[in-house]
Amino acid sequence: MMNSHYCEGNEHFVLDGAVPPQWNGTGTEDYYLACFWPNPDFDTPFGCVAGNIQEEGGGDLPGAYHVPASYSRFHLEAPIPFFSSIDARIQHGGQSDIISNYRSLAFAYLRKSPALTQTDSIDVGHPESEKAHGYRASNGGAATELSAYPEGEHFETISKATGRYHTGGEIRFRVAVDPANNGVRLRRRIDQKSPRQKALVYVDGRYAGCWYHGYANEYLRWSDDDFEIGSGFSRGGKSLDIRLVVKVDDGKSAFSDFGYTIYCYR
Repeated sequence: MMNSHYCEGNEHFVLDGAVPPQWNGTGTEDYYLACFWPNPDFDTPFGCVAGNIQEEGGGDLPGAYHVPASYSRFHLEAPIPFFSSIDARIQHGGQSDIISNYRSLAFAYLRKSPALTQTDSIDVGHPESEKAHGYRASNGGAATELSAYPEGEHFETISKATGRYHTGGEIRFRVAVDPANNGVRLRRRIDQKSPRQKALVYVDGRYAGCWYHGYANEYLRWSDDDFEIGSGFSRGGKSLDIRLVVKVDDGKSAFSDFGYTIYCYR
């Protein structure tokens, strides 16, 4: 990196084509574990900067931007598992409005067998898929088709999907998993026009946690929301019975589901 102010760009990582990015940071100075900028030369197991940037720039802050800066980040303590793709981007300034010179290089340590594999999916609102997975809802509305824009890189591309809105009650379905899994990621496509979407998650009858999405966006409505299920709940069987107890606290929100994708950790 070199020239104009470049340290305030936020990082956005998209895993397996999800909407929106699953990894959202607050700036490159935090991402490289420095917590401030410019930095003297430092070298840690997980992040570093080559050289004393401010000193090389003549000692004043503006000058520091006109010498090359080189940062590194190693995700050894915070691995990022993905199934088929990872799209890692960093903004050029706070609103990607900084013109500067950038070069980047990334290394990925890949296992011969995937660490995360997709084992099932449910097309909510489609009778065949719902029947195959035993999908039923005690207080869900009729299947509804929605055309909307997503958050993330493709926010100008409208897409269409069918799903349901739930104002209470329970949602039940069965999904296939790898018996030897080390945990399961349950991903749900939602309409985030409705805020504070909340449900209690039960896996094979045992409480596994609260699935909560507090954010709302009435303009960029598509979003993918993940719920992580520990191996203590998911390991050993070929399928999981999922029960979601919908909680609508304000009487106005609706828990939405326009599809589920199931990934297993190995």
